Amino acid sequence: GKNLIVKLISVGESDDEGVVHIQFELNGQPRSVHVKDKSSKVAETAKPKALQGVTGSVGASMPGVVLETKVSKGDEIKKGDPLVLMSAMKMETIITSPCDGTVKQVAVTAGDHLEGGDLVVEIEETI
Repeated sequence: GKNLIVKLISVGESDDEGVVHIQFELNGQPRSVHVKDKSSKVAETAKPKALQGVTGSVGASMPGVVLETKVSKGDEIKKGDPLVLMSAMKMETIITSPCDGTVKQVAVTAGDHLEGGDLVVEIEETI
């Protein structure tokens, strides 16, 4: 086996998002991590998820950051029209419309951090 020597250097205060900065040494090398403080009183707001099986409920395909929204509430769109531009792991991805219809709701704005499946846009399908 291998021996690891861990030495705690400091534990910071919880920030406004409930994250604590911890500094330590691992085998003499300085390291730091950011850890979610589950005991903090920060209210965590979960983003709504896209509904499975509902064509007009469009979700993020992968975790990332919203760079730009291409549509607004009330816009008429066609299948394949761009809805949102996202960046994930230094790659830009365009989320496109799965159907024709009218934009009912845009659930994100530029700068939002999303997880896979988070609701991006709701579309009222035209039949």
